[in-house]
Amino acid sequence: MSKSEDNPNQAHQRERLVRPGILALARLVASILDAAERESPGLFERLGGKLRRTGGDLDGLTADLSKATKDREPEIRIAAARTLGHLGRAVEEYAGDAGAAAEAAISVLSNSLADRDAGVRETALLALVNFPAMTLPGLVDRVSRAAEDPDPRVQRACALALRAFGAKSPLPVVAALLRIIAAPGTQDD
Repeated sequence: MSKSEDNPNQAHQRERLVRPGILALARLVASILDAAERESPGLFERLGGKLRRTGGDLDGLTADLSKATKDREPEIRIAAARTLGHLGRAVEEYAGDAGAAAEAAISVLSNSLADRDAGVRETALLALVNFPAMTLPGLVDRVSRAAEDPDPRVQRACALALRAFGAKSPLPVVAALLRIIAAPGTQDD
């Protein structure tokens, strides 16, 4: 008997991979990681190669990226938020397998709305646009508070995010959009 046959975790992984859709999900996770690596080699360097690339492990990927959203460098936090946003595609295609990871990603992105760097806040809002079907309790309210952000880039990103959530929560979205329009310093665009 080989060592891999002795290990119940590896047997579970093999079993999990042959379930319909899991191999395609693993490919999707790998493509998200490849795109993210091209966009931000620094993110991968900072994480020391810990991003999981096998088995469609969205939970592990989300956990690693969650840690990266707390990095000291804004560029790393932006890259992590952007990569979390790419998980929205996985939710659309593989809701059953990606639901928990998507909820975790949304939670992390929601927390990034309070980041001290405006670029991180903007990226988190733009990443949330990829999760229109996943309106967790309080998410629209949390996003709408970004309408009062002093940075016009964050206000524009807030408007885009609210537009994505509009069908699910029209009244809070309209109220937030009105706050953006009425905010001092709002530009014509």
